[in-house]
Amino acid sequence: MTDGDCNTLASLPNRVNQLGLGHLNFLIGDGETQRPYALVIAQGEDGWSTFVRDERGLTRVKSVRTYPDERSAVEGFLVLLDGIALVKRLRSEATAEKDV
Repeated sequence: MTDGDCNTLASLPNRVNQLGLGHLNFLIGDGETQRPYALVIAQGEDGWSTFVRDERGLTRVKSVRTYPDERSAVEGFLVLLDGIALVKRLRSEATAEKDV
């Protein structure tokens, strides 16, 4: 893979796994599937966006930012996914501290 194609939807699953985020619930390029608790990246009428599905699989939080192209959407998606991983880790650590 060259530097030019590392910011595409096709490369995104590999990048997610390389960053150790593959255990998180996400959908790539599919704005219609109603998977619960998923972070989604998809192209819509207004451009590329990211959003979160709730426990029923409905859109809960839609990004304020729409991205003009696939490359910038992929980067934004990775930042959000990393943030979700951080929050999960901090919650887990806080729970572990309470149990001590």
